[in-house]
Amino acid sequence: MYPVFPFCVIIRGKRKVEPVSVLTKKALLKALGHVLERKPFKKITVQDLTQECGISRMTFYYHFKDIYDMLEWALETEMEEMFKQSNQENCADWLQGCLRVFHFALAHKEYALKLLPVMDQTELADYLYEVAYRFTRRTVNTLVGDRKISEEDKCFVAENWTFCMIGTLLKWGRNGMKERPEDIVRRFAILFDEGVTGLLDRLAWHDVPAEKEALPD
Repeated sequence: MYPVFPFCVIIRGKRKVEPVSVLTKKALLKALGHVLERKPFKKITVQDLTQECGISRMTFYYHFKDIYDMLEWALETEMEEMFKQSNQENCADWLQGCLRVFHFALAHKEYALKLLPVMDQTELADYLYEVAYRFTRRTVNTLVGDRKISEEDKCFVAENWTFCMIGTLLKWGRNGMKERPEDIVRRFAILFDEGVTGLLDRLAWHDVPAEKEALPD
């Protein structure tokens, strides 16, 4: 049995009955894993997938617009599962979510090495960013606390956090996933965990109304 990549849906804990539509989507993802064994991603067609799992092209297009749409669904489903396990109340929770993402990719390394470079070259990288941004923004909103910080500044912090994570993930994939996820996330901790309070404090000061001191030219 081949693993499903990327970021497949994992059923944890008790067995549960899923809708036929979800089972069909998972079957198509599993078919992608099979076809990747013998064909580069950019040459894979919808027909390859439907033949692999024995369904019609009409069934595929009932669920997805194209193969990229299928990957987007997989990305969102699995990343939501990984990040929702964290409370997202502090940097440590966010870092644990990142660690799960890196470990999941590493556990499916054979497929990740084929697909992460593809994501880097397509709009899938943007979608991966959008999914990760939503979880990062929740953490930033919590960390802000009582500080008076504009929505623009909150967005700025969350965007840069997310760019760092996704950019590092894609580069890690391009370089063969040689570095341990723990070492990568440890560096994230140094960048974010220790400095985020000071950053938010400075942004709060800059967002004080007009009576604040004039900034240097």
